[in-house]
Amino acid sequence: MGLIFTYRGPQKFQGIGNGKKNSLENIVGGDPNMQQLSKSDRDIHQTGTPVLDQDIAARLEFLQLNDEGRAAIRSLKAIVDRELPNGLDRFYDQLRKTPRVKRFFSSEEHIGRAKSGQESHWKNIANGDFSEEFVRKVRIIGKVHAEIGLEPRWYMGGYAVVLDHLINSIILKQRPSVACCRTRA
Repeated sequence: MGLIFTYRGPQKFQGIGNGKKNSLENIVGGDPNMQQLSKSDRDIHQTGTPVLDQDIAARLEFLQLNDEGRAAIRSLKAIVDRELPNGLDRFYDQLRKTPRVKRFFSSEEHIGRAKSGQESHWKNIANGDFSEEFVRKVRIIGKVHAEIGLEPRWYMGGYAVVLDHLINSIILKQRPSVACCRTRA
């Protein structure tokens, strides 16, 4: 969910396989697929112009997150509020065991601040809050991830750890007799 609104401005990436920093323009600027983007998407992509209300609406429509969908998300808020700290604990425990990701954190306090930010982010999602302010914050986080060289596979993996815990908790709450669900220590 957190990746619905990704940063599309002039960012820096670790080059694939060569260790060089490249701008997004250098990586995809000559890409013929860019020709297929709408003019507004190309403009946002190339200039980093703030996302527009209609862009948010189009993304929510694509994800089928209309008023009813957001209400369904909000109906799970109590479970998310209760289980989110456990899911985040699982993620940050895994992060501490993974040197390639742990290196992005200078201390336990740094991890604590990131965890607090994650908690706020997931609570906004549980509230069905996809406002301009939410998008602005997510774009800033995306920009930071890109600037520090955090590859998508690591934060997508982090989202998967948290979502795995939340989904299993929701299924167990809604259908406690479902045998396919597992619990983790």
